Amino acid sequence: MRSEKSETPKTHIADLNRISVSIKNLVNNGFTEQFTATPRGLYALRNCRYYRPEQIKIRLILKQNTDSKNDQNVLAYILESSDGVRGIMIDYFDKKPNPLMAKFITQTEEVQRKLELYNRQHKH
Repeated sequence: MRSEKSETPKTHIADLNRISVSIKNLVNNGFTEQFTATPRGLYALRNCRYYRPEQIKIRLILKQNTDSKNDQNVLAYILESSDGVRGIMIDYFDKKPNPLMAKFITQTEEVQRKLELYNRQHKH
C-alpha cells in the first residue's frame, strides 16, 4: 500500500453523456484498465490480476442522475491499484447496484477511512 496521504473520493453526479466524455478523458490520461468485481476480489481484465480492497484506491466516483421515467443508473468508479494500475469499473443497473461491486467498493472505502484516521492520528 502506498504511504501517500489518503483522501475520501468525491462523487460527481452527471448525465450519461458527461460520464462518457469523462471516461474518454480518463482513458486518455492513463486510466486504461477495465476492472470487474468477482467473489475473489477486484479483477483487472487486461493484466489478469486480482486485487484486495486494501490494494485499491478510489480516485473518483461518477454517478448518472436517475431519470424518473427510466430506472437505468450508472456508477463509474475511477480506481488505482497499489502497483500503479489505473482504470475504471462501471456498474449499469436498474434498481440496485451489482452486489459484488457494491461490496468491494464498501470494503475499499472502509480501508481508506481507516487509513485516513491512522494518518491523522500519527501526524508529526
